Amino acid sequence: MKIGSSIFLVSLIVQVSVNILFLKSYPVQTYEYEGIATHLLKNKTFSCEKLGTTYYSLTPPLYPMVNAMVYFLTNYNHTAMRFVQMVFLALTCSVIYLIAKDVFDEGAGVVASVLCMLHPGLIFYSTRRLHELTMVSFLFSLLILAV
Repeated sequence: MKIGSSIFLVSLIVQVSVNILFLKSYPVQTYEYEGIATHLLKNKTFSCEKLGTTYYSLTPPLYPMVNAMVYFLTNYNHTAMRFVQMVFLALTCSVIYLIAKDVFDEGAGVVASVLCMLHPGLIFYSTRRLHELTMVSFLFSLLILAV
């Protein structure tokens, strides 16, 4: 488990470093999740407004609920939500290591986790977009590990 926790920490450091060094001027994109989280906290409804129309059940409920919980605890802080996403991606890298180690060997696990940790799309989504991709990838990889 020592390697898994090291992978977690290195992945978190890589994401924070890339965020600070390269992406700090890029704005955070929130999509409809911000609206749903805001409506959950203010109106107690699972809805969002888009182009003057109120939409209900636009997305699965887990990510907007996590988003609303983080907003409730941090007073609508995007940085805190991005950090939660970074943690999800770091956990995904650790789970990918465990999957590849079980299927192949420890060397393959390290290579797979490094590839996951350095994937530009995953880093971008975890640091600059409030999107459910990092949480879903973690849950999916956890499901594969369980099988």
